[in-house]
Amino acid sequence: NEFRRHPLQISNIFANMSCFLRFFVVCLFSLLLACSASQKAHKKNVLSDSNPAVPESPTILSPENDKATQTLSKNTKILGISREELIHQAQAYMGVPYRYGSANPTLGFDCSGFLYYLFQQLQVKVPRTANDYLNIGEPVSETQALPGDLILFTENGSSMVTHIGILTAIKPSWSFIHASSSKGVIISPFSNYWAARFLKVICVLQ
Repeated sequence: NEFRRHPLQISNIFANMSCFLRFFVVCLFSLLLACSASQKAHKKNVLSDSNPAVPESPTILSPENDKATQTLSKNTKILGISREELIHQAQAYMGVPYRYGSANPTLGFDCSGFLYYLFQQLQVKVPRTANDYLNIGEPVSETQALPGDLILFTENGSSMVTHIGILTAIKPSWSFIHASSSKGVIISPFSNYWAARFLKVICVLQ
């Protein structure tokens, strides 16, 4: 009968099918491993882009950082730096992007990191966090504020400083330079948004 197969032929068929199935399973397993690795790599990239690592301490590039000749504290003011010089130096960093936890212009600045780096270039050691400015310098009234004074902001009526900048103009209206979380180092007008968060102005220059 032409439809009958010899037992050896049948055995060969099953052997070939078994080899094919093993090959298929191995290929499928390898494909699944490759897909899993690709998904993990993609997830890692997404996390690193959306949540960049925050340095434990600011990274400063200038070799002059260890040569601070003055320290800004509660009962002191900075000597030998004019208001014009401070503003001019600050404007040199316009466009540097925002980076939380950084005082490095190559990576970006947060608001206090911007001031930290700026004053370091002027050989002055200042606080690293915005809230540490709360009790230093001399508070000045809004009518006595001048360009070069520091402007402090808060949130929800709290006494904690959550943002800080440097006044660049007071007439015809206030403006200040700061590291904005959305646009990096910019000069912003003292709009209603900032007026609602205004805490105080402090003078730190002699």
